[in-house]
Amino acid sequence: MKNKTPITTATDDTAGKNRDETRQRFTRIARCPSCRKGKLLWNSRVVRCVTCSAWYPITDGVLQLVPLTSAYTEDRNSFREKVGKRYRLKVDRKTVSPESPQEVQRRHFDRYATDIDQSYNIYETMVFWRVIDRSIFDGWMKIIPKNAVILDVGCAQGRSAKPFVENKYTVIGFDIAKKMIEAGNSRFKDLAKPPLLFVGDATTIPVADGCADVVVLYGVLHHLPHPRLIAKEIARVLKPKGIFLSLENNRTPLRFLFDVLQRLMCLWDEKAGESPTMSAADVSGWFAEADMTVRTRTHVFLPPHLINILPVPVGYRITAWTDAAASRIPLIREWGGLIEIIGTKTNQIK
Repeated sequence: MKNKTPITTATDDTAGKNRDETRQRFTRIARCPSCRKGKLLWNSRVVRCVTCSAWYPITDGVLQLVPLTSAYTEDRNSFREKVGKRYRLKVDRKTVSPESPQEVQRRHFDRYATDIDQSYNIYETMVFWRVIDRSIFDGWMKIIPKNAVILDVGCAQGRSAKPFVENKYTVIGFDIAKKMIEAGNSRFKDLAKPPLLFVGDATTIPVADGCADVVVLYGVLHHLPHPRLIAKEIARVLKPKGIFLSLENNRTPLRFLFDVLQRLMCLWDEKAGESPTMSAADVSGWFAEADMTVRTRTHVFLPPHLINILPVPVGYRITAWTDAAASRIPLIREWGGLIEIIGTKTNQIK
């Protein structure tokens, strides 16, 4: 990555100070995901909304800042049984639908966090994704302001946070799957400036309007319900002229070749949402309705299965060369397997 410095550990005092600074930044901008506006009252065990009195547990060191409709019901019930009287926690009146989009994704990624056949850590270290991650993040580092606060939506176990942490950005990330967050906290626990990670729901991002310099959804949008509403939620939390960054599955005439190869030799287990692929026109339409401007570019004109058998340096050079060549050919340049999205918030908060 450009300007990357080695991730280093720190003394307990320095690490503690950095964690406290990030935590203080988050507590200033955090908002209740249930009523969408209330500020939060914090202590070491539970977080409360000062407006609607909704409460959010901190279990195993992980804050679960999600509304009841996408909460871990068993965790909440167990937590309330242990400390409910002490904190005067009200009984939940809503339950999570087992077939809700959030619950389907949660089950998938909780399993994927530690799956013995292929965990998300193994997925991240594939040659193909190492090549793509390097290419995409190198480009993004050139456009992100130096002192930006980055909101990493769908951060998984820290895969997308890692490049920003390496470049000393302040990162606040969340994911719908608690086991992913636990893995991320373990991954960054010894760093001088770790990201702040918690359980959250991208459909109700629990932060104030206009507070984020940069919002990142790295391979996340195609997992989520109602992309138009997600686009409006992203625009809501961005500062005026804030930046949105994403990489998603492109809808291309060549997609069927990838699907055939996946059936013959499956590289990874996918659980997409209602928009498993998307076109530049889709993306432009969704974000235009949210008063954001976006530009798109497609990447990867070779099968991932081919890139995956190459050494990383060779795969990186070949992918860069084929991307550059295809980008000069009308029509073909829109057929890459992945679509990169770079958006900008308008100069107003609505």
